[in-house]
Amino acid sequence: MDTTPQNLVALLRETLLNPMDAARQVKHMGLPREALWQALALIIVVGVLVGEMSSGLIMAAPEAEPAQVPPFMLMMQENPILGALGQVFLLVVSVFAVHRIGVEFGGTGSFDETLHLVVWFEAVMLVLRVGMLFTLVLSAPLGVMVGFVLVIVHFWLASGFIMELHGFTSRGKVLFGIVVATIALAIALMIILAILGVQLVPQELADV
Repeated sequence: MDTTPQNLVALLRETLLNPMDAARQVKHMGLPREALWQALALIIVVGVLVGEMSSGLIMAAPEAEPAQVPPFMLMMQENPILGALGQVFLLVVSVFAVHRIGVEFGGTGSFDETLHLVVWFEAVMLVLRVGMLFTLVLSAPLGVMVGFVLVIVHFWLASGFIMELHGFTSRGKVLFGIVVATIALAIALMIILAILGVQLVPQELADV
């Protein structure tokens, strides 16, 4: 597939309208693994910057109070390097988890196809998060509402991609698997942070 800007924009539109058809195109792009890992690293860096700006805009809103801001967002605002490392852990583990767990349940997707889809999925979500950033500039409450919508879009696109990747037919079962895997990864990350002595709740909230 041609990766010109025009085709990528068309693929982005197709991803939002029909994620399974878009996933079918993406998994056959045939890009080298090195390029895909580099793209994923770039997405992580840009994602951390976007997250920093988003959390800064939310916390700077006149109506925002520290107790109302998610603790994880406060923690990442205080330590962006930690945020980047957390994203590296989650995304790298996600690539292997999507492949291996899918195969264990009868899926047919290869590792390279999985890597293609994870990279493209994260790129699409990053574009949507940049859009949310603009809404935060206009109105923090509106931006937060858009953020909740993005959570729904995240699970909808992810389930469609995994169905196409592994040949699954039940979106409900795939969604359930995604939720369980997401919770497990979050718990694993919190355990690792706790072992490393990282304070999960910022001091200003701990004192409330």
